[in-house]
Amino acid sequence: QEGILYHHIAAEQGDPYVLQAQFTIASRERFDEFTAALQQVINRHDILRT
Repeated sequence: QEGILYHHIAAEQGDPYVLQAQFTIASRERFDEFTAALQQVINRHDILRT
């Protein structure tokens, strides 16, 4: 935990533990499949719910 706090404070820009991504999804069906899969990952890993 102390290491995470150090990296958070020492970061000159952004947060090293926050990652962003951008996706282009061709159809509503693919979007629904993607969001369902992402929700399964979130449900499986408690840390992603904070």
